[in-house]
Amino acid sequence: MESFTRHRSRGGLKALGDAAWPSLSAMWSRLAAGLAAAVACGILALGCTASTQPAPPSAELQGDDLKTHIESLPAKEQVRYLQTLRTERPGDAKVRYYLGNAYLKLEQPDSAIVWYEEAVALDSADAKAHVNLGIALEDTRRPDEAKSHYEKALEIDSTDVLARCHLGHYFHARGNFAEAVRCYVRALEFSPQSAQAHYNLGLAFADTRLFAEAIQEWEKAAALSPGTEIGRTAAENVTLIKTYLGNQKPAGGDGDGSSR
Repeated sequence: MESFTRHRSRGGLKALGDAAWPSLSAMWSRLAAGLAAAVACGILALGCTASTQPAPPSAELQGDDLKTHIESLPAKEQVRYLQTLRTERPGDAKVRYYLGNAYLKLEQPDSAIVWYEEAVALDSADAKAHVNLGIALEDTRRPDEAKSHYEKALEIDSTDVLARCHLGHYFHARGNFAEAVRCYVRALEFSPQSAQAHYNLGLAFADTRLFAEAIQEWEKAAALSPGTEIGRTAAENVTLIKTYLGNQKPAGGDGDGSSR
């Protein structure tokens, strides 16, 4: 997987009411500052394990060998290496794509946009470049432009789960929960084991007070991605929702918050 996944957490459990359950507000503030800026909406496609080996001659690296070498470098070294490589390969879209990834990892979305735009100009059929360009545009508060690139990615590859998750987040953030749910459900049709899609679908259910359904989706996300940030957060959400529902449970009632 070469594009970024973002585990989007904006909005979240606000539907429960901050006054009713104050710890929810704190949790979502933390997630918005951390996970959504990291997601999100993040889990980066390129690793940052430092390499003690000198960089091989650029011209000798192609395809998977180039990708493997880039993954062995920290982000700042990726930038230095790729800036040199792009001058040697002026028509190589993939080099520009990797350079955009490196800048996005360094939390420099404006610079990432420059190189993703060059990448899609050279290869307009690269769905993952469109997805990552959308992510960088979101990070610079240009959501409508981001949406157009998620849609373009899906025109190229209708099975791209990340594009559907980010498109769903676009609708979710604007209160169009029905369309957001459709995006997440469609993503799960293509990839039933996507923890990201299950997590985002849980958010949409929670924001429409379908708490039993939200719990079900977050439990799936936690089981599919244990030990990761998205898995841990999904498990935390389950605990918070169950505690909230227990506090709201009327005497003699089941108080499960489910629509079923």
